[in-house]
Amino acid sequence: MRPRSSRALAAAVALACALGAPGAELLSIEVGTIWTGAGETFSPGCVLVRDGKILHVGAPATVGADAVRLAFPEGFLMPSLTDAHTHLAVQDRADLNEVAVPIYPEFRIADCLTASVIKSGALYEEGVLAAYVSPGPRQLVAGRGAVIDLAAETVAPGLMTMSLTGAALRDDREPMSRAGLGLLLREKAPGAVAGAPALRIFAAEPNEVEQALAFARAQNAKAVLVGCTRLDMLPALEGAADAIVVPAPTVAPRELGRMAEASRKGIRIAFASWADSVWEVNLRFLAALAHRHGMPREEALRGLTVYAAEACGRSAALAAGGPAEFVIYGGDPLDLRSPLRLVVAGGAVRYRPEGGVQP
Repeated sequence: MRPRSSRALAAAVALACALGAPGAELLSIEVGTIWTGAGETFSPGCVLVRDGKILHVGAPATVGADAVRLAFPEGFLMPSLTDAHTHLAVQDRADLNEVAVPIYPEFRIADCLTASVIKSGALYEEGVLAAYVSPGPRQLVAGRGAVIDLAAETVAPGLMTMSLTGAALRDDREPMSRAGLGLLLREKAPGAVAGAPALRIFAAEPNEVEQALAFARAQNAKAVLVGCTRLDMLPALEGAADAIVVPAPTVAPRELGRMAEASRKGIRIAFASWADSVWEVNLRFLAALAHRHGMPREEALRGLTVYAAEACGRSAALAAGGPAEFVIYGGDPLDLRSPLRLVVAGGAVRYRPEGGVQP
C-alpha cells in the first residue's frame, strides 16, 4: 500500500485548531509505520491523541513543546486486536450457559458476567482490547453473546446467536425430531431474531453454511459464520463474501491452506481463540501461520483487527475523531519475534511490558 502524502487544506486547518485548543494533555506518538486498517499505510507515521480521541493519524505532524512525545522508530502501530470468539467466564462448562429449550432469544451472556472477567493481563499482553463471549452451539436460537471491552472496562451485549449444527438439530429433546426442529426453525426462529442487524450462526458443514447464509438473507441481516469447516468451499456459496467467517483455531497445514485459499478469493476471515475458562491462545500466532500458508498479509492483519471487530458488532479502523485504541509492536506484527511495545486505550497508555497494566 503506497503511503499517503499531504492532507487537504481544510483538514490541515482543522488539525491546527485542534492542536491549539486548550484542555487535556496532547499525546504525540511517532512510529516507523502506521497501518490504519482502512486501506492507508504511513511510513513514517504519527498519531496525535487528546481527551481519549485521535486528532490525527497519518504523516508526521508538528506539535508544541508541551505535548507528551513518544517515539518508536522501528515500531508498527495498528488497531488493537479483537478475539472474535470465546467462551470466557462461562460458569457452566458442561452446557456453556445453555438451557433445555431450543429457542431462547431472551438469554444474554452479559447478564452472567462479572466485572472481574475484564481484568485480564493475558489479553493486554498480546494487544487484545476486546474479546467476544458466545453461547454454545446447542440451541437453534441461543440469545445474545457479550463483548468484554477492556478499553472501556465494560461488558456490553453482543449479537443474536443461532446454531444450525448437528448439536442444535439433535433429536434427544423436545420436539424430539429433526422435522420438529426444522419446523421451529421455519416458524419460530424468524420472530425470535427479527430486527437483528447481524446474526452469529454456528454452521460447520457446507450445507449448514448454505442454510445459514440463506436464513440471514431472508432476515436482511449480516451473517457471522462460526466454526465453518472446508473454508475453501465458501467462495462458491451465495452471500459468503458478505459474511464474516470465524473458524476454529488450527495448526493443520491442510486447513491453513484452505483458509488461505478462501481469503484470496474474497472470504473475510476473523481470528479467534475459542478460549474457555482461561484465555491462552496467541492470536498473532494463528494469523502468522495463515499468512505463511498463503493468506495475503493485509487480510491476515484485518483478520486480527477490522474483521474480528466486525464479527463482534464493533469497528476497529483508526481515523481522526475515533477512539484512541491501538497497539504498537516492535516490528512486523506477523513476525512473532516482534515484541509488543505499547497498548493505548481511552487515550492513555494502558500497558507496557516493563510496567505492566496501567490503572
